[in-house]
Amino acid sequence: MADQEGRNMLTRDRGFTILELMITIAIVSIVTMIALPEASVWLANSKTRTIAEGYMNGLQIARNEAIKRNIPIQFEIQNTGGWTVSVVSTNEVVQKSVTGTSASIKFSVIAKDNKTKVIYNGLGALVDSGNAIQELDFSPTSISTGKSTPVRVVISNPSGSVKMCLPSSALPTGDPRKC
Repeated sequence: MADQEGRNMLTRDRGFTILELMITIAIVSIVTMIALPEASVWLANSKTRTIAEGYMNGLQIARNEAIKRNIPIQFEIQNTGGWTVSVVSTNEVVQKSVTGTSASIKFSVIAKDNKTKVIYNGLGALVDSGNAIQELDFSPTSISTGKSTPVRVVISNPSGSVKMCLPSSALPTGDPRKC
């Protein structure tokens, strides 16, 4: 009989008590409440960077198509959002962005001097660089500006090469991410 009681003690049901579960849920809730605001900032900044990369890719597609076809190709920002790459002489659309906007994350795209086009010649250089987009600034508008990380796409004049950088004064001089 004592042997059976010892065996029952060793093989008792293993599990969690209600108190242990309540403490675990409380700890997880507190950690989530602390981390959630920072997660939304990270999500907004990631979305902004993704959108900026889409525009940068569109510019690179336009430049590469101009070199490949040896004819002028135009990159144009659309009023409705997104961009279009087209042949200048025929208006044939080479590629168009399919940019969906998220209801929870708003962003702004600002071209310096309100210019909306870039035209590349057959060598991949800018045509009429005085009237071309030189910079595109992207910033999330759904979070406070102190926590947001704006991104800038810069088009080199006259070569037409494209790079992405951070227009932050907080970055040290010589940092390759700095504009």
